Amino acid sequence: MEVGKIPEFNENAVVLSGTLRVESDRSEDVRTGQAVIRRKGKWVRFSTPEETEYITVCLPAFAPGLVRWDIV
Repeated sequence: MEVGKIPEFNENAVVLSGTLRVESDRSEDVRTGQAVIRRKGKWVRFSTPEETEYITVCLPAFAPGLVRWDIV
């Protein structure tokens, strides 16, 4: 499971196979062939409850300074 974060970029994920769990203001499972768009400035956490392949595109591009990570 990924650490939760508040990104300062839009994050778009396309699931190639498996299931991507997206937790934010609600929890949803994104399955093979589906996509999800998370808007900047909102807390989000991704996890994969099974073997999963997905592609994430960040706009503007990901940079460490554009993310506020949860403290673990």
